[in-house]
Amino acid sequence: MTKRPSMCRQTTTRHILVACPLLIREGGVAAYYAAAQKHMPKEFHLFEFGAKSDTVGLVAKLVTFLRDLVRFLYTVGRTRYDTVIVNPSLEPRALVRDGLFIGISQVFGARTVVFFHGWNHEVEGQIGPLWRLFFRLTYFRSKRVGFLSQAFSDMFRSWGYLGEALIGSTVVSDSVIAEGRKACARRTESSRAKSQRPFNMLFLARVERRKGVYLAVEAFELLKPLFPSVTLTIAGSGSELSHLRSLIKEKQLVDVTTPGYIRGRHKYEALAAADCYVFPTFDGEGMPISVLEAMAFGLPVVTRPVAGIGRAVEHGVEGLLIASLAAEDFAEATRQLIEDDSVRLRMGIAGMSRIRGRFAAEESIKFLECLCGL
Repeated sequence: MTKRPSMCRQTTTRHILVACPLLIREGGVAAYYAAAQKHMPKEFHLFEFGAKSDTVGLVAKLVTFLRDLVRFLYTVGRTRYDTVIVNPSLEPRALVRDGLFIGISQVFGARTVVFFHGWNHEVEGQIGPLWRLFFRLTYFRSKRVGFLSQAFSDMFRSWGYLGEALIGSTVVSDSVIAEGRKACARRTESSRAKSQRPFNMLFLARVERRKGVYLAVEAFELLKPLFPSVTLTIAGSGSELSHLRSLIKEKQLVDVTTPGYIRGRHKYEALAAADCYVFPTFDGEGMPISVLEAMAFGLPVVTRPVAGIGRAVEHGVEGLLIASLAAEDFAEATRQLIEDDSVRLRMGIAGMSRIRGRFAAEESIKFLECLCGL
C-alpha cells in the first residue's frame, strides 16, 4: 500500500543528512532544495555534490564523482547521522551514485530513505536481474521511499520493494510565488487588445527532444500564419540547443528566441512576459518545477498528462492536457487561449491559487519530515 504523508508513523530521528546536487545547478532536485532550504528544521543538513556545469569533460566528471564519494564518506563517518535522504532519478549514473551513498550510510549505521524526483521510461524498460540485485543490496534496504507519482511507486514495488512508499510533491519557492502574484495581478488588470501586443508562448525547460521542444516549435509554426503576432521563447540549456538554433535559422523562423539557461530575475521576466506555457513533454516526468512555476505566474499550461503532471494540472481548470503527440493538437489548444482572454486569465488565476495552496515550501517540509519519520 502506498501511503500519503498524513499516514506516516513517527519516530525519534534527529540528525538528518540530505544528499542533493549543488543548489546553483539547473534541475528539479536542486530547485526543490533551494526552495525548501530556509524552511528546514535544524535537524536537516545538506550535502551538495556534483560539478558546477555539464560542460566539463569525462575525466573531470570522474574526478568529481570520486571526490564526492570521499567527502560523503568523511561527512557521514564524522557526524554519524541518524538518517540520510538520497534524491535520485531513474537514470543509471544517479542510481549508482545514490546507491553507493546508501551503502556508505548503512555501514555507519544510518537509516536511509529515498525520494525519487524523476523517472525515465526507457531506463525502466532496462531494469533486469542485475539492476534488481543492485536494488536489493541498496535501495530496497531503505525504510521509506517517496515518489512524485503513483505509477512510479507501483513499478518500484513490482521490482521487489516491500517497504513503505509515500507519494509527495515538489515545491515552488517563496520568491517565485511572490513574483508570480505580482505578475498575475498586472496581467489581470491590463485590458490587452490582441492586435496591440504579441501573444507570447513560453517553453522553459531542458532543451531535449523528450521534453517536447520540437513539438512546441511545430505548434508555433502552425499558429504563426493564423496569428502573425504570436511569439515563442525557448529558455533552457541541453543537448539539443545547438541543433534547435540551427533548425530555427534554417527554417527562417521569425519571433522565436532561444536565450539559453536563465535564472533569477531573467527567469521572472520571461515568465511575466509570457501569455501561456507550452510543454509537450513525453519524458518520464515526476512533477516538473517549470510547470509549477508557470502556474505560480498565472500562466495557463498546455502540456501532457504524464506521471505527476496530472496531479498539478486539471484539464480545463489550470490548463489543457493533451494526450497525443501531434503538433496540431497543441496548436489547437494554444489557439483557444489566444482567442479567448477570459479563459486564459481564468486558468491562470486557478493555477496560481493551486500553487499557493499545495506547493508552497512549508508543504514540502511536511513531506520530508514524514519521509524521515519526524
